[in-house]
Formats: sequence, C-alpha cells, structure tokens
Amino acid sequence: MLEHANAYAAFAAGGKPYNPAAILKVEDANGVVLEEWKSENHQGTQVMDGNIAAMMSNVLSDNDARSYV
Repeated sequence: MLEHANAYAAFAAGGKPYNPAAILKVEDANGVVLEEWKSENHQGTQVMDGNIAAMMSNVLSDNDARSYV
C-alpha cells in the first residue's frame, strides 16, 4: 500500500518521487536529538516533466475526465 501511495505522490510533487520516512526524529532520555530526518537532505530526482505531473494530478482529481466515453 505504501508503494502505491508513494507512486501517486510523485504526481503531486511535480514529478519527483521521494522515499517515505517513517521516523522523523530520535531523541535520548534527556531530549538530546540523536538523529533527525531533514527534507533538504533528501531531494527527489525528476522522473517526469512537471507539466505532465500536473496534468495527471488534474485528471486523477476530476471524475468526469476519468469516466468512460
């Protein structure tokens, strides 16, 4: 299920898929941050043109565009 959601998320992200992150921060008992996920360290790779991603997102959100003719 997560793989399917991540695949469709590339349309919403302008054609750049990102790996999902389940754990955002790890702290010790004193509240000191040991590890933290930061989005600027995880840039997605462009896999499709941004205009195509926007068009696909538009089609997926429009019931009439997805209906059989």
